[in-house]
Amino acid sequence: MKPRLQTWILMGAGLLCLVPAFLPREAEGTPPRRALTSLAASWQWIQFDQSLAKGSWEQAYLHADRALALDSESPQGWIALATNLIFLRASFQNEPDDQKRIAWMQAGIDVLLEGTRRSRDPGQVHLVLGQTLTFFIAYLADMDEDPLPWPGGAEAARELGLEHLRLAEGLGHSGAQQSLEILLGPHDHPHVGD
Repeated sequence: MKPRLQTWILMGAGLLCLVPAFLPREAEGTPPRRALTSLAASWQWIQFDQSLAKGSWEQAYLHADRALALDSESPQGWIALATNLIFLRASFQNEPDDQKRIAWMQAGIDVLLEGTRRSRDPGQVHLVLGQTLTFFIAYLADMDEDPLPWPGGAEAARELGLEHLRLAEGLGHSGAQQSLEILLGPHDHPHVGD
């Protein structure tokens, strides 16, 4: 074996020995496989970002699907895919047709709804869903010029958003309480537990 190849093999083996030191710690009784699947999911999210940078939407969504299949408990995964669909794919610059924009936004909302059921921190996903509906979609639907023709209008988006913010607050997310106070005022908003 050539000395240069042997050096590379030894360096690679040494790096592989270091990998466990950088993996997330497992809780007592948690299978060690979870750390490896989380690492594999992270690699898919890197591929997702690279595909988006190249403008390859469909390839990016394949990587996101793989990442979520590997680590469906990660709230960040559900949020990353949904925010891409709602804020980038459905942006006026990428999709000028209102009905197609609404379809992409709805796809993002559906991703977040799935995330509320499957992630280990559903409150975080409810928070993002509530904020997206109340601060973004309701705002677009309520614009004076060229409002987004959201089904049910701004009020429907706002009411659904408030429902998700209340769910997030009930799950202990302080960001939900702050959002509710901005939307409803500090005196009109009963705090959970009052």
